[in-house]
Amino acid sequence: MPHPNAELIERLYGMFAAGETDAVTKYLSDDLVVHVPGRNPVAGDYKGPDGFIQFMTKTFELGGPGMKFELETVIADDEHAVAFEQVTADRDGKHLEVDDFTVFRFRNGKIYEMVLTSSNPYAWDEFWA
Repeated sequence: MPHPNAELIERLYGMFAAGETDAVTKYLSDDLVVHVPGRNPVAGDYKGPDGFIQFMTKTFELGGPGMKFELETVIADDEHAVAFEQVTADRDGKHLEVDDFTVFRFRNGKIYEMVLTSSNPYAWDEFWA
């Protein structure tokens, strides 16, 4: 039986896919920090649920209508979850297809930190350049 935090992450990815980004915010701590690495237009630290919405909006606006984050698997315990995903997108004649993972940290049943990591950070940066 999957850990409840794994089930939560699976639900959140389902909400993303359905375009229900605002619904996700009830699972986010007010002091959330989303760390997005790289040297590109979406890189940086985004704070709070509003910062999360800003990051997701910017990512999908710049990534184009076909951008997808396809969840492959989730590993979780009481304090952490790691989501492995495949990201695909096309923009300005560039194609992105990378395996990424996101580390989620939980406190009091809510996500208070997200750390995004790409298997190919150079391809990630080049795509956004």
